[in-house]
Amino acid sequence: MGVIFFNQLKINDVTLRHLRRSDFKPYYRLISDPDIQKLAGLPNINELNLAKKLFDDALKMESTYAILENNFNSFIGIFSFYEWIDSGMNIPNPNSRELGFALTPETQHHGYMTEILNGVCDFMKHHSKIKSLWCGMFLNNVGCRKLMEKVHFNFKFRFKSDLLDKEELFYQRVLKI
Repeated sequence: MGVIFFNQLKINDVTLRHLRRSDFKPYYRLISDPDIQKLAGLPNINELNLAKKLFDDALKMESTYAILENNFNSFIGIFSFYEWIDSGMNIPNPNSRELGFALTPETQHHGYMTEILNGVCDFMKHHSKIKSLWCGMFLNNVGCRKLMEKVHFNFKFRFKSDLLDKEELFYQRVLKI
């Protein structure tokens, strides 16, 4: 179980709200996209049962949100907060969270994630005890690296994931000292 930071957060053109059962179809379209799978490190998810299991896991996590485009109230992505475990530690750091997110291909490069990340950082800075946010991405995710720098996350370290056999880059944004 995650910590609930908000039930719904409206940020200009988008809204983050808790994932609902009715979000399964657009969620499935999102995570079954080969480009999304490649950048997010997801397995080949074309099997409906695997997608349902991942969706059920996301529903149980109280810190996973649907991203909605406000004009049409349409599902355009997912956004999650995960526990952050500091390097060398075996317990979660209660003052930090890792972010995970994905937008549908047709809504990428329209400024939505910039808006979301700035809005979430502002909300967390003023309405939570979280002191820093982290985001990890694979080396091939150049768009995410540029986005992190644009929204004032700083590169902190590289990590070779034995589980995924890929190298990840980690960026941090300090919200409070």
